[in-house]
Amino acid sequence: MTLVFSFKIACFLLAVYAFTQCILDIDIQGAIQVKASKILDPLVVFIHCPSFEELEKRLRGRGTESEESIRIRLETAKREEEFARKNEDKLFDEFIVNDELPVAYDALKGVIQKHIPQLGLLNGASSPRS
Repeated sequence: MTLVFSFKIACFLLAVYAFTQCILDIDIQGAIQVKASKILDPLVVFIHCPSFEELEKRLRGRGTESEESIRIRLETAKREEEFARKNEDKLFDEFIVNDELPVAYDALKGVIQKHIPQLGLLNGASSPRS
């Protein structure tokens, strides 16, 4: 039997089997699946815009999205935000508001250092520019 994986899945599986850490950019459905895994002990962080108005402004400002795509992304973001606010199954360990990129980046570094202190690699990492 031949198994074909995407590059992302292959990299993720290599990280899991090598007992290393990896960062995934996934939607809520993916987070639910990862959290339900019997093999993994994930740190799940919900990163969101400060408001829907700001999200819409960012999407339109990129100039890469069609009107339909923007509508769908905003609807999805609203559902995900409502789901995250409830956090009924304790899916999310931490929440970060991506208001300003350097601040959000530093917050993410802090969350990782808090939950996974053995990853001292982040101590010298500088913040991205806004």
